[in-house]
Amino acid sequence: MLERAFRSIIDIPLNGRMTIDKEELLENFRSFQKSHVRCEEEAYKKLYYRILDHFKRYVELPCFDLLKEHFSNEPGCEDVLVTLEGIEAEKPYIGGNYKSILKEIKSKQDLESLQEALNEANEIAIKGRKVGKTQMKGVEQAIDYFSIKSKEIRAKNMDFKTELQALDSREIQEAKDRYDHRKNNQIESLGIYTGLEQIDKSLNGLKHTELMIVAAYTAQGKTTFSINMLYQAVLCGWNSALFTLEMTVEEMQDMLYVLHTTNYEVWGDPAKPHYQKYLQYVGQVEYNDVREGRLTPELEEFYKAAMDDLDSEEEYGRLYIVQPSEKTFTVDDINIKCLEINSDLKTKDKVLEFCVIDYLRLLGVPGKSQGEREDLNQKIIGIKRLFLTFNNGQGLRGVSPHQIKREGYVRAMANGGFYMLSDLSDSSEIEKSGDVVITLFMDDAMRKSGLFKICNLKARRNDLFDPFEACANLAAKRIYTRADIKKSDLILDSKTTLELGG
Repeated sequence: MLERAFRSIIDIPLNGRMTIDKEELLENFRSFQKSHVRCEEEAYKKLYYRILDHFKRYVELPCFDLLKEHFSNEPGCEDVLVTLEGIEAEKPYIGGNYKSILKEIKSKQDLESLQEALNEANEIAIKGRKVGKTQMKGVEQAIDYFSIKSKEIRAKNMDFKTELQALDSREIQEAKDRYDHRKNNQIESLGIYTGLEQIDKSLNGLKHTELMIVAAYTAQGKTTFSINMLYQAVLCGWNSALFTLEMTVEEMQDMLYVLHTTNYEVWGDPAKPHYQKYLQYVGQVEYNDVREGRLTPELEEFYKAAMDDLDSEEEYGRLYIVQPSEKTFTVDDINIKCLEINSDLKTKDKVLEFCVIDYLRLLGVPGKSQGEREDLNQKIIGIKRLFLTFNNGQGLRGVSPHQIKREGYVRAMANGGFYMLSDLSDSSEIEKSGDVVITLFMDDAMRKSGLFKICNLKARRNDLFDPFEACANLAAKRIYTRADIKKSDLILDSKTTLELGG
């Protein structure tokens, strides 16, 4: 089928006139370059690189006769001349019709690659196979081999650039167009907010492809902070996924519903007068009471009303909660599940935008462990790479808790609740790959008062925010700005804020 693809980027003049308009020919060539259609046969490789070389020199595509003349004078190119004869017999396509042909070719190539990888993995599992200098045999090595091959197949489908010539006029024009698109579509550049004023004013939200690490000692609010940010994202319309490796999907689901009962903005909304009767109960639904089924009749009615509101409000984002059933759940498994979620969202004209992983240390690694420190570094590298490349360059942004060891907590106790990056020394990649690193601290006195100390150890694109104390309704799993202690926290709707010029 490659003959059909190449015929539409090679003009064959008829009676001295072009059969494909010059602009349409160039558009076809751009479509071909973006399609990831592979030229695996040697003749097509030679032909493609000749076309590409001509285009780079003259910023136009060579016609059929010029290509035929070139390869007729090149020794050892008889295969290309035969290929050109096959191309000459095809008819040209343009626009959507040509893109449809490219998609069909690419799909067939991917299926062939997948089938080949499956056959080779099957051979390794049953009778063994030499791969490079290594003899592989058995089910475990077959799975490892297929995992590697599947990554290669997926990598061939990436739509984002991994290299460019920065001073090339076409690249400069693309950069100008990219800026104009951002200027005219600013909602796409919004960050996801925490709902805590001190953080949001400084960082202006978690941006596209960024990874936030929330570090603290055990039982210091890491998951609570992450779920609060997830709740904030969903309320602002961001489609999100939560991977829970320590708690069940039901526990996380209940926690989200309880959080919704703490939101004064929702229950005090003048546009929803039927909610006014619940205002008196805001902040009174406790998570443990929900878990044990001992809410009062009034609070039970309120709790169920919160669920109904989340179900009925179309402006809220969609939320998928995933608890791995596999014994070993890796970064690759997260990628696959995110792609599945994204495919489901696409049926509703939506995309996956935000991801919470609770938490990275509990993820597995494919193959043999390299030790706790190195394994954790590889997980963080893998997650950051996923956020950068997810879904052919669409990208993701996300948050993950990280547990600080007891020695770090003891030092922070002696240092007024302040951690240092050296307290995260069990993973050098936290400092390197994390775009934002924050720490949470709570001693016994602060716990009784419902207070957290929040510090900022890293902000790749912004100044660090000053350390501050936030309040927590621990029974309802809610964290809010200390200045809002009397009114709870009003949800900061980042999209509305943008429209108002905030």
